[in-house]
Amino acid sequence: MLSEEFIAYSRRVRSESIRLGAAPLDEEDAMQLYGIVFTYAASSDAPLTAVDLGAGVGYTSLWLAKALDDACPGRCRLVVVEPDRRLAEKAATLLHSYPFRRVGVRVVVERPRRYLEGLPESSVDIVLAESGREEYPALLRLVGRALALGGFAVFYRVLVPGTPPELFEAASRPPWRSTMLPSGHGTLIAVKASEVEG
Repeated sequence: MLSEEFIAYSRRVRSESIRLGAAPLDEEDAMQLYGIVFTYAASSDAPLTAVDLGAGVGYTSLWLAKALDDACPGRCRLVVVEPDRRLAEKAATLLHSYPFRRVGVRVVVERPRRYLEGLPESSVDIVLAESGREEYPALLRLVGRALALGGFAVFYRVLVPGTPPELFEAASRPPWRSTMLPSGHGTLIAVKASEVEG
């Protein structure tokens, strides 16, 4: 459950993110993410694996980890992927400083696309993409391979200029069922509803 302690800690992490120029999500979008992930995780019978791509100092990762921690039926995993070593080290410090009970957090210094290319098929349940909008269509293809059936991906800031229209076209075709939330700068949620062909 969200507590005043967690909200206060998340605000400190968000301030640190802004200080380091990592452009965190609005708090409202982070709370929305918490609700989506909590609902999904609470309905699962098995531990989940989530991946946060382009995590900056881990503000969104913190909310994702909290949702998993509050709802997972067992020990869940969160992999935080950030290509900038300085930001990744800060994310590791901030995320490991919060007392999560049921989620293990690992921070990886890697480009999101390269990380996804190395994942086994159907090995993750939740993927967040927070940066590199120009790569979103390619990331969606790779996410389709990496996600388990019924898993979902969240792409942030998709209504900002520079987001390729191919993203929306691809997300409207199988294996995806998707929707757009117009909050903040736009959030695309895509559920893997069928297996990827070919």
